[in-house]
Amino acid sequence: MNELIDFSEKLSTCDFIAITPVSQDRMYCRFYADGLYVDRMFISHLSLLEDLILLSKDDEVIEENGISRLKNKYAEIPKTNDEESCSEPSNFE
Repeated sequence: MNELIDFSEKLSTCDFIAITPVSQDRMYCRFYADGLYVDRMFISHLSLLEDLILLSKDDEVIEENGISRLKNKYAEIPKTNDEESCSEPSNFE
């Protein structure tokens, strides 16, 4: 499955994300809803990694405001294998 589609589906049900850097180009994401663990995934898509880093600040968590911004950007991901369609520059600055 396409990483962006998978992320979009998990994002739609969560209100909190905890991230843990694994390497420079990989991150472990945990999704929570109402304080309960829902799902997890590894992220390696560069544009998505940049967005998560920008929204998490220093504490490795993304809360309501950041989740809303991610949902606005990734909610309408085309259901194709074409990752170029979602590789626009980050607009979270």
